Formats: sequence, structure tokens, C-alpha cells
Amino acid sequence: MRCVIEIYFSILPDMLFENYPFEQRKLVLGEIRRLLRQNIFDKKDHITEINAGLAVIKKAPFQKTQNIFKHYLWHHVEDALKFTINLNIDLSLFPVTIHKGAEVTRVTDEKELMEILPYSLANEIGNRIFELLIISQIARPGSLKLREGIIWINGNRHLETIPSIMNCREAMELRIKTGYPHVVFLKLTDLYRWATEKGILFSEIPENSYQYVLNYLSYVQGDSGQIHSVLYKMMALEKLYTQGVNQIATQLNEKIQVFLGEMNSYKSQIKKMYDIRSRYYHGSIPLPPMHKADHFEELPAFQQELDEASNLSLLLIIATLQKMYKENLVDIKFLTTYKP
Repeated sequence: MRCVIEIYFSILPDMLFENYPFEQRKLVLGEIRRLLRQNIFDKKDHITEINAGLAVIKKAPFQKTQNIFKHYLWHHVEDALKFTINLNIDLSLFPVTIHKGAEVTRVTDEKELMEILPYSLANEIGNRIFELLIISQIARPGSLKLREGIIWINGNRHLETIPSIMNCREAMELRIKTGYPHVVFLKLTDLYRWATEKGILFSEIPENSYQYVLNYLSYVQGDSGQIHSVLYKMMALEKLYTQGVNQIATQLNEKIQVFLGEMNSYKSQIKKMYDIRSRYYHGSIPLPPMHKADHFEELPAFQQELDEASNLSLLLIIATLQKMYKENLVDIKFLTTYKP
């Protein structure tokens, strides 16, 4: 059985006012293509052949059509990434069972398997593409600005979508302004290979802080709003840098600077970042209803603080994960000494 899975991500356009090396997109796309050629997907007995590719689809002229999902949601105004995965499947080796109480029955009807299998594969492959895109933003932060992914299976639109990944572009602009922390552009192929060899890619039962943080990042941007996003980022930083439940802000401020280097300016920003999280969490900053979140701009001072906390926390996470990779670490251990 042949199966073709196509996944489209609309690309948010680059803006002239963005202070960013836009060539990073071309570099990261080339690295993603190389990883796809090496087959990043899990080996399955029922998949006898698989090949995957990536193309950039240019925006199509706007046309009124009954099917607005012809390609992807924004096909008339934005370019898109198109992942194409071609599979050859041996249905006789596809393990599908039905459980009724203690009774377990294996599905062997070919027609029924042909209905189940493509959608099962699409979800698995979509998850792996999502994970790859998240890692790409740790390697080359800001290189991709994408909307959610839309999946097509053998020419039919899949109901499931892939969440949008974190957008690091504003955070990278803050890095230029503050000069902190040290963030670089890494080879995605090397980072992905290291993470694969370490077995730390998005574990359902994380065993170290690197795994925990990758899981938290899967909620960033793909979640419902910026406030949730900040909370997940702070959870990531706490997992990396704190112990216990006391003096969290102080622990973050001291340990981050031990690991990433001392801040020469904006010295209060780390504690201020955590203070924003605490004020939201404990209700001292007003929270608009989710369906009116756009009205939050009516509270410009709070929004600016939230933006800065969101961008700084993301920078600190990326800088930490990059350095952990360079030093071959999956956890950071701090030794406290006492000097009388």
C-alpha cells in the first residue's frame, strides 16, 4: 500500500524592521532536508520504504474557492513549508488490535486497515516533524516563524493539526539590545544527532532536566496565549536552575549568572522576570478573559513587562540548552560552599 502524507506550515513574513540575519532560514531548511534524507522517523516493521522531502511553496494568487483548505490556510498571502512523506506499507505487518474487556482481537481486514493506518501514520509523522522544528529553534533561534501545520493524507485533509512552534524572533532582537545571554547559531544536524544519541528527544517520562525543558517548550507558542507561554518558560528555568521551593528568584538570579556568565547591564531583569510570573500567578495583575485577550493592549505597562519577561525567559532557556549541548550535559549540578 502506498501512502502520501503532506504537511503545510504557513511562513510568517519577515519584516524590514526586524534586526535579524535572515540567511538563517536558508541554512536551517538545508539542514532539515539533510535530516529528512537520513530518515528521522522511527523504524516500523510495516513500513517497507519511506522517503521524505521539504520544499518552500510560494504564495498562490488569491482565488475564491469553495475549499479554502486547498493547500494551507494562508496560501494566497504567505509562503509555506511543505513536507512530503512517501511511504510503502505492508498491511499484513501492521499491528492493530481491538480490546473488549479481556478479549483482544487483531484487525486483519484489509479495507479496515487501509482506513486506520494512514491516519495513525500521519499523527506519528506529524509529531516527529513538530519535534524537529522545535529543535531547529534551539539550534538557529528565530530562523523560522510558522503558523500551525495542516496535514493531508492521500489528497484528503486530516482533521488533526500540528501546533505552531515558538517564535524566537523578538527574543533575538532583545538579545541585541541587552547583550545577554550569549546565544549562537548551531548546526541543527549536529544538535539533533547529539540529542538522538542521548535519547532525550521529548520523552513521555522525562528523566533529566533537558528532557523536561524540551517538553515544556512543546507548549510554548502552541498553547493558547502569551501568559501560559511565560508560565511554561518559567517552569523550564526553575527545572534547570532551582532546588526546593524557597528563594526561587534569588536562585535563578545567582545560578543563571554562574552558568551563563555575569550580566554587565540590566542586572535586575532576571528577578523582575520572575516577579512578573509571580504577580500573574497570584492574581495581582489583571487578566482579561481569553476571548478578549486582544484588549490586553489597553494595559500597555503590563503588556510591556510581559513581553520582556517572555522574551528574556526564552533567551535564557535557549542559551542554557545550547551550552549544555556544548558541554555534553543533560543536567546542571551546582555545588554550594560556605566561607566563614
